[in-house]
Amino acid sequence: LGVLDTYLNEEGVTEVSVNAGRELWVDRSGSMERVGSVNPDEMALLVERIIAPLGLRFDRSTPIVDARLPHGHRLCAVMAPLAVDGLCVSIRRFVLTHAALESFAPPVVCELLTHLVHQRCNIVVSGGASSGKTTLLNVLSSFISDTERIVTIEDAAELQLHQEHVARLETRPANVEGKGAVRQRQLVI
Repeated sequence: LGVLDTYLNEEGVTEVSVNAGRELWVDRSGSMERVGSVNPDEMALLVERIIAPLGLRFDRSTPIVDARLPHGHRLCAVMAPLAVDGLCVSIRRFVLTHAALESFAPPVVCELLTHLVHQRCNIVVSGGASSGKTTLLNVLSSFISDTERIVTIEDAAELQLHQEHVARLETRPANVEGKGAVRQRQLVI
């Protein structure tokens, strides 16, 4: 991952971002900090080098790329003219976090959530970027019986379920000819 690798290997870093093709930002434990600058041309080449093995395309006809990297990180890049000031890149570092349900809510809410999972109720988990949605879902999934079949549908597979009967599905963008995209709706069906 070139110049970004240094930061992505740093303890506590959850995201590395590039704004306007040159401003390098790092999210350390929920706090964004500008750490320097990069060359815009080198950054564009780096994005192409990262996504090439994944069979993805990033050019004027496909100006947005969203990909899950082999080690679980998520990359999103948007080029000009959609990115008004220049190339924008974000790499979210996948960190497997073990948390207790009690770290998310008071005991009465934890009891309610546990009960809802046991009763197979629908639960909507929403929030901003890096707010802990995936971590909470991983914790809640630990209350699902091993006899249940679990089907996950994600744009970028991040959930880490430990049950044996899990079918993990992931959407797919269109290929270079603009064909072959698989959306969440299709996976639900």
